[in-house]
Amino acid sequence: MLEQSLCQVVRRYDSFLASVLERSGISLLLPETIGILTWNYDRLLERAYHQYCPELHIVHEVITSSPQIKRLNGLLGRAINKGTGDEYNLNFRLDERGVYERVSQEFEALNTGHPTMRFAFESGFSRVLDDVQLLFAKADTLVVIGYSFPFFNRKSDKLILDTLSSIERVFLQVLPEDAKAIETRMRSLKGDLPKIQFVNDQDLFFVPHDF
Repeated sequence: MLEQSLCQVVRRYDSFLASVLERSGISLLLPETIGILTWNYDRLLERAYHQYCPELHIVHEVITSSPQIKRLNGLLGRAINKGTGDEYNLNFRLDERGVYERVSQEFEALNTGHPTMRFAFESGFSRVLDDVQLLFAKADTLVVIGYSFPFFNRKSDKLILDTLSSIERVFLQVLPEDAKAIETRMRSLKGDLPKIQFVNDQDLFFVPHDF
């Protein structure tokens, strides 16, 4: 939490949002054709989007509570008051000392309350998969970025991949030396995947050119 509070916005997230956000009235929104599924519990998407919209309640609405973004491990910190007021554990406007103080307060609150993170082996994960199924129901393109399909996640990963009933294209953006091994793991989980196209780019998140 502390390291994330003090770090700069990650360029890959910034470039991704700059490439896909669409203006709707006075807001910048994710296109309805994009769904994001992540095992990460950080707030890097929020931090990147905050550059385009400094209103915290809009960041909460467009990113944190978006039905297009599913976080399998939950989220770092709390969302207080449903997006009104001080709803982030990371206040982007604080100086360094203020960040230390705010993160300390957040840690105490989480330590004595209910965690906002979860893990695949915990009970209730099936409810998360229901959300994933809704997200993937009409997906025809899958872009996998930096995920290795580790053995300990195999049951959850298989359930997730099995929800992709209309998949036509798969892009795999990983290190070249890992690509074949990851493809093998993916096909062991879902044998009817179409041809997997490898993407060798460590600087930017891949977005299909015909998006």
